[in-house]
Amino acid sequence: MISNKIIEKKGVVFFVEYNENIPYEKMAYYAIKSLKYFNPAIKVAVIYCNDYKNIIQKKLESICDYLININPINDNFGKNKKISNLYQIYWASPFEENIYFDCDFLFSGTINNYFNYLNNTSFCFSSNSLDYRLNEKDINYKLNFFKKHEIPFVNNQIFMFKKNNDSLEFFNLWSQISNNFNTFYNEYLKYPYDVQDINIDISLALKLSDNTESIINNLPHWIDLRPSKINYTDQENKDFYKYVNFWCIKGPSFKFENYILNSPIHYKDPNFLNDFFCKYFEEYF
Repeated sequence: MISNKIIEKKGVVFFVEYNENIPYEKMAYYAIKSLKYFNPAIKVAVIYCNDYKNIIQKKLESICDYLININPINDNFGKNKKISNLYQIYWASPFEENIYFDCDFLFSGTINNYFNYLNNTSFCFSSNSLDYRLNEKDINYKLNFFKKHEIPFVNNQIFMFKKNNDSLEFFNLWSQISNNFNTFYNEYLKYPYDVQDINIDISLALKLSDNTESIINNLPHWIDLRPSKINYTDQENKDFYKYVNFWCIKGPSFKFENYILNSPIHYKDPNFLNDFFCKYFEEYF
């Protein structure tokens, strides 16, 4: 069975798993509000789990079209990264054609053209993004890691899929890898990498299913505000938000340093959503 039930032709999907340390429900709230402002006709589904305090439901039920609670396969309680259940959106989504965005996105324009990529493929992922100056993001630190292990680099922040037998086969493999990542990493990476990584999960699924052609360099551009790391396994720079300026401006739009950003923005750090930012967001949106 491809889906429990397909209700709509197409829509945007977000996935939220309750995290004790990161307010993903708050990030999803601002993502959906900005998306809906510029794309009022696009349906939005939030697929969520582990909401034992009902925080996700209370925050998001009034602004999305579908709020779908799932039973997580993997227990992520207490983990900082909660990504191993992401593949479950395939079966939970009410849409035939789907665009997935991470919760930590903001939108300042229409995204209807994104669905055009599904005219000729069952699913696709991106391998590049832009920096805030609209130059292609330097990802050498990522590429070196993936080349070393002979797997293709792929982003997980945005991807697209439509439900059919081809995509079902791919997501079934992705689910096996996510549910048994130690086994797959040790077998195919030949590396004792004990921390699960969603990019690696997807990359292995694409390689083992012979679908690396689904990684597209010229997907619609999105802006990644995160600073580059020295190498792939380094910790994220958790304090970079302190040294830059990011705010909501009339239009409405978003400004980072001296640059107005007109593409979907991946900002990563919830500290950007401070009281000052949220005040003007609510005023302009």
